[in-house]
Amino acid sequence: MTGASNGKRDFFISFTSTDRPWARWLACVLGEKGYSFWFQEQDFHGSIPRNIGEAHTNSNRTIAVLSEAYTKSGYCRSEWEMRYQEDPGGTNDLLILFRINPCITDPILARIGYVDLFACDEAAAHKFVCQRLRQAVEPDHKIQLSEAPFPVSPCNLPPSSEAPAESSVDKKLTEPTMFSSISAAEFFATRGDDYYVDAVAYIRRRLARGDLDEFSLDKVNDCIHLFLKSDGFQPAQIISIAKSIIIELQNRHLLQPLTGGKLRITPKAKTKIAERSLHGHT
Repeated sequence: MTGASNGKRDFFISFTSTDRPWARWLACVLGEKGYSFWFQEQDFHGSIPRNIGEAHTNSNRTIAVLSEAYTKSGYCRSEWEMRYQEDPGGTNDLLILFRINPCITDPILARIGYVDLFACDEAAAHKFVCQRLRQAVEPDHKIQLSEAPFPVSPCNLPPSSEAPAESSVDKKLTEPTMFSSISAAEFFATRGDDYYVDAVAYIRRRLARGDLDEFSLDKVNDCIHLFLKSDGFQPAQIISIAKSIIIELQNRHLLQPLTGGKLRITPKAKTKIAERSLHGHT
């Protein structure tokens, strides 16, 4: 895997200086797996625009290390935009995104999809990175499915005839979910669009008054805490992922940030909630 057949390096790692520790870690993972890459500290000399152009031209794919700082960098934007223009539909998988904190990404990047590394430990992050890179350079590669927990929470199963039945609400608040046996990133990978629509519907039920669909971030955060608690999460888990869910709701255009630290439920979210209601889900 060292060096592509066309003489170019496999990857160009695009990052901002704030995120250098993450970029160096990714570079080490690439090196372990035998991939060749362009890395600013090793390869850039003199003019930054000229170096960016050279790295782009002489690499097959770009890895973007997504963060709040990355989204504000003009250089970083030019790096990912050049690769996006080569493959806007993502057919050739030329732009690979790893998100290292719960930032709000550019709408174009949100369409491509990304792998979250901040919600898991190093071993899981290493696994996700290797799998994603191999998917890109080996299109026929299929990720092997390992053992997985049964995806139905115990609180949704019929009560045992040998024990008195508990209310579904009580059980939801006490039974562990499969989150307790796998990483956060793997857990969220099992949650589809409907899960986030249900989260917004929960916020709306608790906070909406008439046509008012604008709420403070604190109130939305409180609702997300309650929503996660009802799904069986423990307090420590809730604290660690609540913010990520709020960011994800914005990335999915279900919540819209407003001035003054407020959030608004979007028309798209209202439509999705209505569709779910027609099927008896929210």
